[in-house]
Amino acid sequence: MRYLPRRLFTHCPSGPYLAYVAKGRGLLSDGQELADGGLVRGDDLRFEARDETQLIIGHLMPATG
Repeated sequence: MRYLPRRLFTHCPSGPYLAYVAKGRGLLSDGQELADGGLVRGDDLRFEARDETQLIIGHLMPATG
């Protein structure tokens, strides 16, 4: 796991994702604050950590078949 102390974290490549804040808090690019237990879904993740933060990110893949 990676802890991000007070720095901008941008997940690339952009695309559908789910992100979960397991520890800490921070701001998304739209100003929404996420804290412990926060879950968000979107297409382009830009997250600025406000504390030591553990952010778990999952890519959403299109269904096949």
